[in-house]
Amino acid sequence: MTPEQIRVMVPLATLAQVRTMIETIVSAEGHAMVMMMLMPEQREELVAQCRSELSELEASVKKLNGDVLMLSETRLPELSRLVYAFCNKPLTSLATREHQALSTKLIMSKTQLEKCHREVRHLQSKLKLPLAVLNEGETEGPLRTSFLAIKEELVKLGKTVSQQYQILDNTGDSTGLIHKLYDTWTKFKAEQGYAQLNSSDHSSHNGDDATAVSQEEQVYVDSDLSTALYFAVQAIGNPNTIGDIYNFTWNDIIDHGFRSADDFSAKGIANLKDLETYIITNKSKRSGLKEKISTAPIAAEHANPE
Repeated sequence: MTPEQIRVMVPLATLAQVRTMIETIVSAEGHAMVMMMLMPEQREELVAQCRSELSELEASVKKLNGDVLMLSETRLPELSRLVYAFCNKPLTSLATREHQALSTKLIMSKTQLEKCHREVRHLQSKLKLPLAVLNEGETEGPLRTSFLAIKEELVKLGKTVSQQYQILDNTGDSTGLIHKLYDTWTKFKAEQGYAQLNSSDHSSHNGDDATAVSQEEQVYVDSDLSTALYFAVQAIGNPNTIGDIYNFTWNDIIDHGFRSADDFSAKGIANLKDLETYIITNKSKRSGLKEKISTAPIAAEHANPE
């Protein structure tokens, strides 16, 4: 928003709109302009809201602190021990289930860390209001100090989350527990001729059996295919935005024939927006084709009545 827009809108805005302005404006100058244009009764109401929301915000930070500590002091150290033990011992074909369990735990922990990071950012945005509204005087000073303490706590939590994320999945230089497990498992498969064994198992057991696992289902059954697809998607964007920010699912990715990074490159897909466009476009084509086929007999009947 420009200073002129702020000057005109603030006196006419509702408290909810003023809050949104303060929480979304980045510059200190913008905040100062909002405060300058506030009506006295608007400011008094905002200060009252800050007082009533302090305890709720403190409770949210306390819960977030517990979640982060659980991950950093308990979950990730245990996962680190398990991954290093797995990677440093002789592996046999019996290790498949252990690898799958570790992969699942690592991905779950990564999702939890990303959730903690989003919560840190959300709470930091809520601090913009009290830190912009409250003065350092005798009346509002202690209240402002409480919010400043929360701000410092969130900075510490943010740093801890970032450090733990690097331990888990440092994509910058391909280190981290997820990469270590994946690299070890890939090397083991190559040494054991896993692909040939897997192929012979399917040919001897599946045949023309009606209950044979489909190619799409196999992506879920074979944890290595799942991991490879996950990393392929991760290379072009954040996998956790699928089905949220981007309007498609993992099933859609699989249904459209994607299994590895090479599949994305072959179709010129460089990011998740490209992937969303590709899937939606092809879904529309398929839907149109199905409708054309389903109406063809009707059209023929009307064209050739008997």
